[in-house]
Amino acid sequence: APGLLTQELRRVTLRRGETTSLPVALLKPGRLEGVLKLANGDGAPYLTVIARGPAEGVGTSDDAGNFTIADLPPGRYRLEVAHEGFMPLASKESYTLAEGAALAGINLTVTPRLPEFSFVLHREVFTPEAPVRIGQRAFRVGEVEMTLFDVPDSLLLDPMGDVRALARGPDTTGLVPVDRWRRATADGPPFAWREEEFDLPQPLDAGTYLLRGRAGTLERRVLFFVSDLGMLVKRSPTKLLVSLGSLKSGRPLSGVAVVALAGGARVGRVPNATLPDWVHEAGAAGRGHVQPLHVHGAGDPTVALVRPVVGPRILRR
Repeated sequence: APGLLTQELRRVTLRRGETTSLPVALLKPGRLEGVLKLANGDGAPYLTVIARGPAEGVGTSDDAGNFTIADLPPGRYRLEVAHEGFMPLASKESYTLAEGAALAGINLTVTPRLPEFSFVLHREVFTPEAPVRIGQRAFRVGEVEMTLFDVPDSLLLDPMGDVRALARGPDTTGLVPVDRWRRATADGPPFAWREEEFDLPQPLDAGTYLLRGRAGTLERRVLFFVSDLGMLVKRSPTKLLVSLGSLKSGRPLSGVAVVALAGGARVGRVPNATLPDWVHEAGAAGRGHVQPLHVHGAGDPTVALVRPVVGPRILRR
């Protein structure tokens, strides 16, 4: 009937030859009305409010935090607030709704999650002269102070060091500042994650770089490389085969020295006259298993640095 709630009956038993009477009650719908507020009394807009009871209903708060959940049958309800930018909330109090009634004056206080941001790399290596594009996700962060560092080759060639530890912070010892700037995050709803991409403000020479971002007490870092040197590594428990080529042209690169670091020591190249100049064999006799590697080019003449890491991804200059 118009203006009444429909009722659904399930698991009804019917017997052959008999008439079964089914009780059907058409009810007038009721609604719950209230406001979502922050601790300072401001309204919390655009949040989903869920009513759970004899039935389930959903509403969304408006610009001022007001919400309405309509078309509810009578009964007792509890409310939940769900939003990725807020801590989950379930009302301690239940609300009794009479048939066809409007229960107003419900006040719920919601708590936003703490500010956060992170950098996202869709690739770790950028070819020279190509724009270096960085992804960023931010929540309740208005501006980020950026600092770009160059990572000297001496840090990469240190067999006892771990260049990737720089991305975990907070040490910047030995890094060379290249550029500093402040960057505002993208516009958007106040309590929504903002996802965007931006290009670094200047072209970069081949090398290894660390981008550090600071916003209040937050600090995030990302390590990336500018390089035309690509590398393919094949490994066994005792040796490596390293093939070098250009990322731009795909052609093999000759005349590149390879330094392999494993177990805090350098692993020497094994002479092999059957291999072309752009394929290197590195032995690890007596040093145990050789792990998958990363590669960096350093110095003049060009040096390819092979360093144990987790994962078979090969990169660098």
